[in-house]
Amino acid sequence: MKKAAEPNLQELALFLRNAAYADKQSHHLDWSLHIVHPRDNNGDVSFSGGIWTRDHANKLKHFVSLSLSYSQTSGIHRVEAWKDKYSVFNHPKRMPFADFKSKVISLFEIEELYQPREDK
Repeated sequence: MKKAAEPNLQELALFLRNAAYADKQSHHLDWSLHIVHPRDNNGDVSFSGGIWTRDHANKLKHFVSLSLSYSQTSGIHRVEAWKDKYSVFNHPKRMPFADFKSKVISLFEIEELYQPREDK
């Protein structure tokens, strides 16, 4: 198997959670990350996920969503963002984690990511 990609799965999951809970959950976001293929012939595990606005019909002006694919060797790829029914961003190739974070923060107009309290 190839060298592990950046970010690792835990870092990606934490970022998606922190983005969804950002700004005291004022953006009404949900997120998911799930296994698409448990292990391919190369020993790689593939995931699919995203982050999106919840309950757009009743409370929000616009429905915004971002989907992604992730694998342990390829990292983040196939990133696509939508506003209402229109694709506003499509990046089929590998995307550096820093660029992905920047895109999510910009797309959802996040001011402050969620910071969990440290256990004492």
